[in-house]
Amino acid sequence: MITVALRQGDHLGRGEACPYPRYGETLEGVVAQLESIRAWVEADPDRARPSHCSDAAGRRRCGAARARDRG
Repeated sequence: MITVALRQGDHLGRGEACPYPRYGETLEGVVAQLESIRAWVEADPDRARPSHCSDAAGRRRCGAARARDRG
């Protein structure tokens, strides 16, 4: 099991994954993939938003979700 946490200001996001050997995935391989994008994410966290937030409708949905999550 691999877990990640990303923090930007007061916001914290967490994720987890379990590589599947039958698909050729390994813990080491997933860690290497994450490390390969670390500098990219750290340089501009907004650029690392999920792609479903990239178009105008997606930004509205993601904005509504953020507002809802803030209470």
